[in-house]
Amino acid sequence: MGSFAPNSKGVKLTDNRSKDNDYGEMPNRLGDILVEMGALQPADVDKIMEVQQSTGASFGQIAVERRFATQQDVQVALSRQFNYSQLLNGDWPNVSKELVIALKPFERDAETFRFLRGRLVNTLFDKGNGGLAVTGAEGRVGASYIAANLAVSLAQLGRRTLLIDANLRRPRIRRIFAIDNKFGLSEALAGRVSARAVVMSNLVENLSVLCAGNVPPNPQELLGGRAFKELYEEFASTYETIILDTSGGPQIADAAFVWSQAKNVLMVARRNESQFENVEGVADMAAECGAKIVGCVLNEF
Repeated sequence: MGSFAPNSKGVKLTDNRSKDNDYGEMPNRLGDILVEMGALQPADVDKIMEVQQSTGASFGQIAVERRFATQQDVQVALSRQFNYSQLLNGDWPNVSKELVIALKPFERDAETFRFLRGRLVNTLFDKGNGGLAVTGAEGRVGASYIAANLAVSLAQLGRRTLLIDANLRRPRIRRIFAIDNKFGLSEALAGRVSARAVVMSNLVENLSVLCAGNVPPNPQELLGGRAFKELYEEFASTYETIILDTSGGPQIADAAFVWSQAKNVLMVARRNESQFENVEGVADMAAECGAKIVGCVLNEF
């Protein structure tokens, strides 16, 4: 695979699938959805359709150009029309702006993630390889940003996806999704809670998230123990795809235990900052633990 360069309180993130209308059917016309949202009046729909018949322009284009609706209204309506998850900044202010695939699904960065998703689906996931560990060539290169958006994009495709924050030293997934639960993988591996009890499954449709939990004093022992292997095997039998966010940089040895289970590693490097010897070192370590580098993302975010 080539390289890619994509430029609190708990929150329930759901898709924008519209509810049944008065006739018991799912509205499939853009105008119907905009009326249901309260963005248009039925009379506005008639006016827009009159212009559409004479010009041939799209309904959404006319609605925006004639100021019947905003561009954001039309984008949300399109998301509902195609059962596509989208969040609005004002509705979920605690969600990190890094979650571009859900917050801004029609912009260039989101399209880049869809391109990355397509390559991985074709070359990896559709061939029976459901696990993928995301790691940085160094620390602070944006691996969590890549892992979170990739997981959401796979869920948007309809794949049952689990995102695991396996970075037990500097976890970030909980903050990106604004999840309130402080317990997660570390507590599950220590036997303090059931993993199923701390997996968040009421987020984006088809997406479950297992946060890292509290930072433990012994991350290598937890990730290298039998409990992690058994937990991963259990999840692998349930989910089509598992994305694991792992440590990078000085804590790369932690990640190696995760790589040995996932078998596939997506490396993240930062443009004009990451050093070639660090990239090479990650590739060598992946090979040593029986995993392979399936691609490298050159991040600019």
